[in-house]
Amino acid sequence: MTRNDLLLLIIGILIAVFIGGTIATAIIYGALKRNHLARVGKIDKELKDEFKSEHKFIIGKISLKIVEAALSITLLAVFAFSLYSKSHDNIFAINNQYASVVRSASMSYKNPKNDYLFDKRKREKYNLDNQFDTYDIVIIDKLPKDASMLKPYDVVVYKKAGFLIIHRIIQITPSQDGLLFTMRGDANSSSDAGEISFDMMVGVYSNKKVPFVGIFILTLQSMLGYVIVAIVLIYAIFVNYVEKLLDKERNKRLLKINFIIEYKNWFNKIRYKLNPNYIEGEIIEEKENANKELTKEIIYKPVINNQIDNNEYKIEQFN
Repeated sequence: MTRNDLLLLIIGILIAVFIGGTIATAIIYGALKRNHLARVGKIDKELKDEFKSEHKFIIGKISLKIVEAALSITLLAVFAFSLYSKSHDNIFAINNQYASVVRSASMSYKNPKNDYLFDKRKREKYNLDNQFDTYDIVIIDKLPKDASMLKPYDVVVYKKAGFLIIHRIIQITPSQDGLLFTMRGDANSSSDAGEISFDMMVGVYSNKKVPFVGIFILTLQSMLGYVIVAIVLIYAIFVNYVEKLLDKERNKRLLKINFIIEYKNWFNKIRYKLNPNYIEGEIIEEKENANKELTKEIIYKPVINNQIDNNEYKIEQFN
């Protein structure tokens, strides 16, 4: 990661913190206002409806939480991978191959000025229909052991002036220093400036690609990506905390008004209510059965909790 990349990362995080802070302030204000209305009893119907919906569709809520967690983990994994990829010139190893994100459209179509791409004989002999688009991820094979094993019209990746370029070989010229290669993108009307040598090459295109996925990697490598990731993480952590506070205040109010929820499921009619009672522990009593054998019976001891504010509430089902 260069100094400029580090600077962009810091700026992106600062922007995200500012935006996230603004959103957090709005959420806190809304939460405080709602808690005040809940305490004075002005939104009892809303609280009841919310509790009914939440309890009736508890599986859906749990599923949503699982999906949110999975998306957050996926985003973090892709972000970490994008940073790793950027630090390695956007080329990364996959088993015995490499993968790279295409950054330009120079191989996206056949330029009519490149006659060899339309030559029937050459198309039968060489693979000249292996174009790819911007943001595709292309799979790259390792270079052969010797430059002589490369053929005209192979698509290769080479590095020049710190940049990776993936173009087609259109001419191979022997020289005193070895073979020199003239490169050109299929969409370009002219060859790349200067011939390249074998030691500048990185790999050979395997004719395999993953369309368009690279746009996510390149986006996450930008300042916009840094901001998106930071905001998502701040939002996920903060909103989860606020939700717990709101649920606690709601449950306190519903407990105060002795709220009871009643509905039918697939089997029977069920009634639920908020109950500050909870199971503190168990008492084990030893008794003799009819055969004079000593047995143990477990009796659960319900204990009324007098410090409602500092404890969670259990849902009690009763007939």
